[in-house]
Amino acid sequence: MMDTRKVMRAAVVVAALLGHALPALADDSLRVHFIDVGHGDCIFIQTPDDGIPRNGRAEGCRVLIDAGQVAYSHNYPLTYLKKLGLKRGDRIDYVIATHLDEDHVDGLPTVYDSFHVLNTIEPGYVYTTKSARAFRAAACRESSEGSTFWCDPVQSRLIRELGGKLNLGKEIEARLLFYDATPGKEKNDRCVNFSSIVLRVRYGSVSFLLMGDAPKMVEESLVNRYHDTLRSTVLKVGHHGSFTACTSNFLARVSPKYAIVCAGLRHKLPRDAVLARLVQCGADVWRTDDHDKEEHKKSTTAAGDDNILVTTNGKNPRPSVRWNR
Repeated sequence: MMDTRKVMRAAVVVAALLGHALPALADDSLRVHFIDVGHGDCIFIQTPDDGIPRNGRAEGCRVLIDAGQVAYSHNYPLTYLKKLGLKRGDRIDYVIATHLDEDHVDGLPTVYDSFHVLNTIEPGYVYTTKSARAFRAAACRESSEGSTFWCDPVQSRLIRELGGKLNLGKEIEARLLFYDATPGKEKNDRCVNFSSIVLRVRYGSVSFLLMGDAPKMVEESLVNRYHDTLRSTVLKVGHHGSFTACTSNFLARVSPKYAIVCAGLRHKLPRDAVLARLVQCGADVWRTDDHDKEEHKKSTTAAGDDNILVTTNGKNPRPSVRWNR
């Protein structure tokens, strides 16, 4: 019978040679961090890690989705990732820019400066703001050093069609349900919001639907395309709880047990009517602006004090949800 201790010691040696940081013990948890960046989005996903690199499952993948706006977050995502143990030059398997609004991508260039990003995904929608240009320039620099920049995921053949999977290990189902790279007709941010990448991540009995800033039209498209397969345990609410998202029909199809609202002091979001719909559909609502009113006297942004951590082993249908302050 094989000595498992020898196997684990060998794995540690191989991992050290490959530059893959192993946890002290094998970990079967999926962790999804909703990082408080003030007004804006930032989500960090850590997949299960069995301590054996490149065996196709439990790979300990790291996925960063958006990184907020520097003016509101003061680069807090970097502080948070370093608190988790990431060091300068450590790998991030995927950076996903859901769309190119500044409250989603403005903080990403500093991520490329600090970590080694293996893959970048963005919808490919033409947007020429300063933040969008800076993000794309940083992603292109990283790709010139060996990483892959998937601009327009279908066109660049990351996935064959909407609903295609990302490779996060055999035990994780991560489907890219929607994005739109088509140039819009309206000259305002409604078009760039419509381009938002929508990702659904499932681990066993627990699933996450991450909506970016996707508006009602995208919700309708998702309902028509995926029908009842949209049902998810955790919903990251679209567009910070704005009136542009969270229709009753959509919420009925998703039927979330938990709703996460990424918001701050700007724009007076989330809207009360949206919160009421979330409660009505049976969701337990968690917000990254939970303490912002109290913190407003100390800071104009109140970032960093309302991080939310969702942890699941994929077996219990109700994940652990807690503050990670």
